[in-house]
Amino acid sequence: MEAQSHVDYFVEETRWRPNATLLLAGALRAAEYDDFKQQIVKHIVMQGGGPADAERDHEFTNWQALATFSDAFLEMDGVGTIDRPPAGA
Repeated sequence: MEAQSHVDYFVEETRWRPNATLLLAGALRAAEYDDFKQQIVKHIVMQGGGPADAERDHEFTNWQALATFSDAFLEMDGVGTIDRPPAGA
């Protein structure tokens, strides 16, 4: 999954080990894009197998998953740890 690879890279580069992560889609707001941005979006959508109609708005957010994750996140004791390199390294 491409999105997970971005999370993995971020974790590796920052050495932050979050207690939880959530991969969540957003929205395609075609009505808000100028002609250039619409062409870019169409190109991305065609490559990634997204909605055939890239000229209208699409909502992909799983709001229930976001609410569940947010509730669990707020109940956590912390947000993660940072792996520190050994002293003198």
